[in-house]
Amino acid sequence: LMIRRPPRSTLSSSSAASDVYKRQVVQIEFEDNFKKYLQKIEFFINNLLEQETNIIIFPESDFIFPENGEEIIYKVNQITKNRKVICTITLVEKAGEFYYKTTFLIESGKLRGKYRKTHLEEEERNLFSPGDLGLPVFKTSYGYIGVMMGYEGIFPEISRTLTLKGADLIIWPSKFANDRQINICRSRGAENKIFIACSNSISHQGSGHSLITSPLGQILTSCLGKTEQASLSSLNLLLSRNKDIVPHTNTISVSYTHLTLPTKRIV
Repeated sequence: LMIRRPPRSTLSSSSAASDVYKRQVVQIEFEDNFKKYLQKIEFFINNLLEQETNIIIFPESDFIFPENGEEIIYKVNQITKNRKVICTITLVEKAGEFYYKTTFLIESGKLRGKYRKTHLEEEERNLFSPGDLGLPVFKTSYGYIGVMMGYEGIFPEISRTLTLKGADLIIWPSKFANDRQINICRSRGAENKIFIACSNSISHQGSGHSLITSPLGQILTSCLGKTEQASLSSLNLLLSRNKDIVPHTNTISVSYTHLTLPTKRIV
């Protein structure tokens, strides 16, 4: 299977003019009260817009407000309308008789796209249906963006597929309790030479410690544990588009198909 990276000439003029953008990862505790939840979302978005943030990333949610997804999306659309910002928010999406855990990508008050979690954890399988939209990469005014969710980040194939599809940045909403997202985020960034932005929940067992890592696997910014806050980093997308580890060693073009695995176990 060969997946071609889309040509960079297809980026919009606003993206071509500048490749440096501000990303904020937000970690919040989800409210049981729907009105308070909406107020919290609005508070964070408005405050981050004052800081001229380009991309706002909220964490993975639990099975909350399953009947109110459209209302939440409408609210985010209204807040971000005519503003130069992308907001990614993960909600329970109801589609007919099915429920999906879905990350919505909203740019300047319009729905740019959505990703339905494909690989469900064991406790999620009684509540959600597996996503049926594949692993899309979205073309935005701020580069190409891919999404993975929760423990999907543990599997290297997910981030590699998004990288091969041309993502400049992978957004990773999660709700880990044991801080495993820290080392995984650094690893996925370094092995694909791509920016990873992980927003980790602090609800229930979620430990917080959201972070953004560089194509070298360095932590660019991070949040505290169990504290509602947002953390900012400016990212230069040109760094994500250079896939050379060292001269003549490229994470995308180098293939190891010539290697032969042993047929017998070596003791």
